[in-house]
Amino acid sequence: MNQSISILLVEDEEPVRRMLAEALSRRGYRIATASSGLKGLESTHRLTADIATIDWALNDRVGQDVADRLREKSPHLVTLLISGYTKDVLIRRGLVRESAEFLEKPFPLVALENKSHRLLDSAPRPRATGP
Repeated sequence: MNQSISILLVEDEEPVRRMLAEALSRRGYRIATASSGLKGLESTHRLTADIATIDWALNDRVGQDVADRLREKSPHLVTLLISGYTKDVLIRRGLVRESAEFLEKPFPLVALENKSHRLLDSAPRPRATGP
């Protein structure tokens, strides 16, 4: 039931952010968006999300840092990094943790949905009450 899942989408590329937000909304997810890491961090004061999908290479900071700081504020938040870089390259360069949940761009929408559901299902957490 997608209507019960709230997603914070942190993506600095406006066309990508808009496309993902619109596609996920059409599938019944509740979506909040942020156009930078800072705006994503600030948004936690206004909303509760089940999962944050964060671009790794944001214009103002690294997505791993945003994910870590969001989890400090909301320990039950599930985070998923997305990037055009491969996870292996980022790990070898010490730019992302091996334990980080990751999805490589480009990806079909169903891959994002499946990964999000698996992450939410594998870690019993309180559900958000609204964006």
